[in-house]
Amino acid sequence: MLNKYHLIADFNIEPLKGFILNLDREAEVSISPYGQVMQEIYKKEVFDNKNVILWTFIQSVIPSFSEVLNLNKYSEKNCLQEVKKYSEAIINLSKKQKFVFLVSWTLEDSISSYGLLDWKPDIGVSYILAKINIYLSDLLSKYNNIFILNSNYWIQNADKVAPKIWYATKVPYSPSVFDNAAKDIYSSYLALNGLNKKIIILDLDNTLWGGVVGELGIEGVNIGGHNFIGEAYQEFQRALLALSNKGIQLAIVSKNDEIVALEVIQEHDAMVLRKNNFSGWKINWKDKASNIKALLDELNLGTSSAIFIDDSPIERDWVKKSLPEVLVPDWPDDPALYVRALAELNCLHTATISNEDRNRTKMYVAERQRKEIKKNKVSLDDWLISLNTKVTIHALNNNNIKRVTQLFNKTNQLNLKTRRLSEKEILKWLNENKQNKKMHIIEVEDRLGSIGLVGIISLELVNKEVIIEDFILSCRAMGRKIEHLMLSLAYIFAKEKEAKVIKAEFIPTKRNRPTYDIFNDSIFKYSKDNIFLSKIDAQINFPKELSIENKSI
Repeated sequence: MLNKYHLIADFNIEPLKGFILNLDREAEVSISPYGQVMQEIYKKEVFDNKNVILWTFIQSVIPSFSEVLNLNKYSEKNCLQEVKKYSEAIINLSKKQKFVFLVSWTLEDSISSYGLLDWKPDIGVSYILAKINIYLSDLLSKYNNIFILNSNYWIQNADKVAPKIWYATKVPYSPSVFDNAAKDIYSSYLALNGLNKKIIILDLDNTLWGGVVGELGIEGVNIGGHNFIGEAYQEFQRALLALSNKGIQLAIVSKNDEIVALEVIQEHDAMVLRKNNFSGWKINWKDKASNIKALLDELNLGTSSAIFIDDSPIERDWVKKSLPEVLVPDWPDDPALYVRALAELNCLHTATISNEDRNRTKMYVAERQRKEIKKNKVSLDDWLISLNTKVTIHALNNNNIKRVTQLFNKTNQLNLKTRRLSEKEILKWLNENKQNKKMHIIEVEDRLGSIGLVGIISLELVNKEVIIEDFILSCRAMGRKIEHLMLSLAYIFAKEKEAKVIKAEFIPTKRNRPTYDIFNDSIFKYSKDNIFLSKIDAQINFPKELSIENKSI
C-alpha cells in the first residue's frame, strides 16, 4: 500500500521527509512551498487523498498570539476567535483529504515568560497556550479524520538545535526531534490502517521480575520491595497494565515450570499483573519460537501483530530468525530502563478505543473457558447450545461507528475484500444509492460474557444481483456459526429486493484464506476469478444454536 504524505509548515521541514522515508521507503512525500501555510490550507484542489501533516509556530496562524509572545496585554477572546476560524479552515481541508494531522503548539526555549505568573489567567503565556490547544482539540474532536499529535513527546529529552542552524537554514529542531516526529506519524499511519501491534508476549525471569524463580522460589524473586531494581520491575508491570487497559493484549512465553511461575503471578504480593491480565501463556521447556507460534494460533493472531520482549539476547536472536514478522526489540540490560524502552516502541498507537478494546483481555479469558467446555462436549452443536449464544443485529449508528471502523481496518483473516475505510468513507459508501444498500452489524454474547461487536456484512443491489461488498468477522467469533447467520442475512436482503443472484468477490491476501474456506464450504458455488455465486432459490436458515434479535429493521 503506497502511503502518501503532504507536509505543510512555516519552517524548513525537509528533514522530516527524510526520516519518514527511512521508516517507509515506499512512501511518497511532498512538501508545500516554504511559509505558504494558509495558502495551502485554502487550496481548492485535493492532494490526491494524502495524509496531511500540518506543523506550524502558533503565531503564524493565530496572529493575536504575537501579542502574547511580546508579553503585551492580550485579549483571550480574540485569540480564541482566531482559533475557531483556524479550526474551520482545518475542517474544510479534512473534507478533501484522507487524514489531517495537526502538531500541537509548544513554547520555544527562547521565548520569554512571566515566571511565577506564567500560569495566571489573562496574563500567563503557558496558560493561554494550554487553553488554545485544548480549545482547538474540542473544536475538532468530532471529526474522525483529524488528529492532533503531541509534539511535547518529540521535544522532551531530544537534543536542542544550535541557534545558528535556525538562522542559516530555518530548521528549528534537531534531527532527534524530527526522528521522534517521523516515528509518531508512521505509528499513527499503522494504527489507522490496522497494522499496529496487538499483543506483547513476555518472558518472566529477569523480564517481569528479577531472578530465576526455579532457583530462588516465590519469595526469592525481586519485585517491589525497598530496592530500586524491584521497584523498576513493578513499574514496568504497571506500564504494561496501562497498555492492556487500552486494548493491547499481554501474553507469556517462558521456559519455566508452569505451576511455579503461575504461583508467583497469582500469589506474590508485589505483582501488578495477575493471570486474568494475560490472554494466554505457554510456560514449558519447548523452544520459544514454537511456543509463540502456537500461542498466536490459539488466539487467532498473526505473527505480524506480535511483539516479543525477553531479557536474553540468545532467545531474542532465535525468535528473530525463526519468526521474522514478530517484532523483537533490543532490550536494555538495566531494568530501570524497561519502562522507557516500552514507551519508545512506537507501534502501539490506536486510532480509536472502544469498549471491546478495554474488555478484550476479559474476552480472551472467557474464550479459554469456552475451549475448556468444548473439550467436554461430544459435538460442536452441543457445545454451541451449551454456551447460550445470543446474537444482536444492529444497523450502523453513532454508537457503533468507531468499532465498525476498527473492524474494517484491523480484521485480516475473515475479510472478503480487506477494504480499509475511514469513518467518512464508510458513511459515504452507505449513503450513496442508500435505498439499495444494507449494512448489518453483528454483536455476540453468551453465558460467559460479551464478545462485543464482531461482524459486518454490507450488501448492495446492482442490476438484480445482490453484491456482498464486505464480509468481516473477528477471529474470536470464528467457528460459532455466526458466519452462517451473516450469509442468511444476505439471502433475506436479496429476497426483499427480488434479486436473482447473490455474488461475492473474494480478494485474496496473505491472511484471509479462512474467508475463502467459508464461502467454499457454503451453498455458494465457485465461479471463476475468485467469484462466488448463489441463486436465491437456495434455502438458508438462521442457525438453530443461536438466539437472534434483529434491531436493524
